[in-house]
Amino acid sequence: MFRIEISYDDFDGNRVVDTFYFHLSKVEIAELEVSHTEGLSVYLRGLVEAKSGSEIISNMKAIVEKAIGRRSEDGKRFYKNDDIRSEFFESNAWPEFFMTTLTSSTGALEFVKAVIPADLSNKLDENPEFKKELEGVVVASEDPAKVKELDAYTYAELISMSKSDFDNLVGYDSRSWSQTVLKAAFERRMSNRTSSGG
Repeated sequence: MFRIEISYDDFDGNRVVDTFYFHLSKVEIAELEVSHTEGLSVYLRGLVEAKSGSEIISNMKAIVEKAIGRRSEDGKRFYKNDDIRSEFFESNAWPEFFMTTLTSSTGALEFVKAVIPADLSNKLDENPEFKKELEGVVVASEDPAKVKELDAYTYAELISMSKSDFDNLVGYDSRSWSQTVLKAAFERRMSNRTSSGG
């Protein structure tokens, strides 16, 4: 089980701290395994090989949606339903969680390892190839030349440039983006949705 306290601003501008829980049971992992025709390991490999930032975000969000829930007081049950999912995804906790936890390879790896049962998590540690694949889920090895070029731009510059300038600068393979570029891309996408009413 993964427990995290997330500090974020609510929609009235108040700083709040909420605790969220994430867990996948062996049955849910088996469901994920059979729901993907090639199996879960191939699905996770697909996260690594995803060609676009939106594809990576969509796949990680699917795992988070499946894992989010509420732990019972006595620790014997883990409740999951649409209301709990909505509470999380419709609050500012989701973008905060995404940007601080899921945009780094180690954060994504630790999240996946924490939401699965301990005995399966231990198998990840024993399987260096699978662990290596999983570490690349969000951030694959970066092209040093591209990163150096992007380092010349501030976050504010990345946010304010035109879509075509941004796309030409960073390209479409989000696996090579730094955390700053991922944050800027996410913020730009959210701003576009807000301004277009969607």
